[in-house]
Amino acid sequence: MTSTPKSVTNKVEQTLTCTISGLDDDQEVTVTWRETSDGTPLVDDTNYGIVQGTVSSGIQNSVLTIKIEKMKNYNTGSSLTYKCSAKSSQYPESAESTELDVEANVLTFGVEAVSKEVLVGSDSTISCNVTGLTKALDFVDWETSSGTD
Repeated sequence: MTSTPKSVTNKVEQTLTCTISGLDDDQEVTVTWRETSDGTPLVDDTNYGIVQGTVSSGIQNSVLTIKIEKMKNYNTGSSLTYKCSAKSSQYPESAESTELDVEANVLTFGVEAVSKEVLVGSDSTISCNVTGLTKALDFVDWETSSGTD
């Protein structure tokens, strides 16, 4: 089993992948995802989506989607680690594999105001450039200096 650490943002849902290799094409494994070692297995719900994956050329990729409501709990600059393990469908009495850490680092965004000056009483278009994204933002919230929309 392998995984590649990735960089993520906490503003959109993210996916983590657990790759299991060396499988027979007709023998998928059951992948279990957890937040902590030996923790409660995660299920499809408001926080997560789980795709077991299918075997192709001896490789099965299971994907954990961490939904935006859960991602909001992770602070910028922090890291997160989930655990995946596999259990044979060919040998159902066999033990579950050792857990693999699947890691991600939450990126820090850079925001630069493009239009910086507005004359009182005039119309203006305000825009900004955002860097550090892993995929396109669905929306941008604008707030005044007092923190209101």
